[in-house]
Amino acid sequence: MIHPLNLFQKKTYLDLVGGPPDVTNGIRSALERSSTYYHISSSNKNTFHDVYSSNYIGYSKVLVKEQNLSDESQSYLSEVNFVNEAPVAKAVDSKFLVDVPMKYATNGRVKKKVFFNNLLDTVRVEEFTYSVNNMNSYPINILLDRKFIGALNTNFCGQVALVRDKQFYIVVYPYYNFNVQLISKSTQDYLHGILLIQSEVFEYYPSNYLLSKSRKTLSNGLEEITEIKYAGNYTGANEQLMVLNNMIGIPIEQKKISNNIIKQYLKTEFAPFGNFSEINPSSIYDVDKDLSLRLIVDFVNYDQYGNPVEVRELKKPSAVYLWGYGGQYPIAKIENASYAEVVMALGSTSGAILNGLNASNVSDATINTHMKTLRDNLVNSMVTSYTYSPLTGMKSMTDPRGQTEYYEYDGFQRLKEVLDFERNVLTDYQYHYKP
Repeated sequence: MIHPLNLFQKKTYLDLVGGPPDVTNGIRSALERSSTYYHISSSNKNTFHDVYSSNYIGYSKVLVKEQNLSDESQSYLSEVNFVNEAPVAKAVDSKFLVDVPMKYATNGRVKKKVFFNNLLDTVRVEEFTYSVNNMNSYPINILLDRKFIGALNTNFCGQVALVRDKQFYIVVYPYYNFNVQLISKSTQDYLHGILLIQSEVFEYYPSNYLLSKSRKTLSNGLEEITEIKYAGNYTGANEQLMVLNNMIGIPIEQKKISNNIIKQYLKTEFAPFGNFSEINPSSIYDVDKDLSLRLIVDFVNYDQYGNPVEVRELKKPSAVYLWGYGGQYPIAKIENASYAEVVMALGSTSGAILNGLNASNVSDATINTHMKTLRDNLVNSMVTSYTYSPLTGMKSMTDPRGQTEYYEYDGFQRLKEVLDFERNVLTDYQYHYKP
């Protein structure tokens, strides 16, 4: 899969390679070698590759311990094994020569996980296999040899080329572009002396290499199939707009089938909102017991930053979200109200108020003042409001009753204390590190 290039660097080399002298005729041959080499880097280590690319450096095995300080019996150890093939040795003059990266293209991928309990008994083993697919080569590196023949005692640089057949020898070497895909996963669970085995295989769309289907075979022999569709699988205007905006990897429809019966289903529809160019989710569906589509989430509207401002969920009251600090953080959640009702509750200057709340330097006092207005005017709604210290965290949260909880941070911007509305300490956090 082609990724955006972060670095494109051209290098040119020119040198002379001497051949053995012809003692009888007093001449020797030489090659003037001109090499043009393009060094390409990308954000994906498995994208563009040639033998002069940096080798992957990683671990072959990592031990991870999840420790429960209050109950050591709930502590677990896992051993993670990675693909970590050694780099291929290169000759001195081989930086332009192609080296097909099939062997070590999967370096850094997990190939096996082993989980142990607190007694170091194996409780689970997971194994993974990969394939390197969709490999393409791009002829980009050029090596040109120009042959000279001159007198035996003549310096190479002063030799005159003889016009003759096969004077030039040109070779073009490629970069490789490829895609690494997870092909299968096997799991072995050890439960009270009983071994439970399940396996899963994965299929991909050939056009965009996205996951299309997984087949899981359970220990009892039953098969679970998960199917995934993306914008490219549909011809609707909104889906095609997603493709044009490169939103090709977002799942639109996900379906889980077991014993030929649909067990789970989820479909997300997208649409552009208002005058904004962003495409956002408009609705989410599942299916009821009769397998009929059922709307479970309706995104009514978004703001100019692409944040949802009114959301309706199945069997829940509608909720309005107000955003501040330049659209970075939610400053209010108003339940059981519509956006129109919130605007009306703020009064005739609601437009200016909402713009003020979205100022990057909005003050806590400004937020709290307008949130009190909403609590007073929306008596049938529940208003929860928030203030923030940008780039640090939440400073306060005021619940629908109007009581505020405060959050304080240490010099490293880590949460230090949670205080109640009277600023009594509710929770204290302490951080300790082992040398």
